[in-house]
Amino acid sequence: DKDRRFKLGEMIGKRAAICIVTDEDPYEDDPIEIIDDVASAVTKQGKELEKNVFKILDRKEAIGKAVEMAEKGDLILITGKGSEQGMCVAGGKMIVWDDRKIVRDFIVKK
Repeated sequence: DKDRRFKLGEMIGKRAAICIVTDEDPYEDDPIEIIDDVASAVTKQGKELEKNVFKILDRKEAIGKAVEMAEKGDLILITGKGSEQGMCVAGGKMIVWDDRKIVRDFIVKK
């Protein structure tokens, strides 16, 4: 839903100090277009690309960047997947996915 992309981006841009926009269940939509739409709405709230808004297509890489950037006392909010165990991609395919495991792995490495 294209309208939802802009609303979410606007809300995040107003409330988050740093925003990393990434892939999440694109189904048949172009994930780069989705990311661009959300990031565009975020930047309209005064955020700057590569300063406090980052567009990272690879979700695992995006989560890693969030963990890497976080400092003591920071909150990382990872939205979209929750406890879902898969990600829906083009062609009706689902790939095995678990944000919780990925976050834990990055935290252990940090």
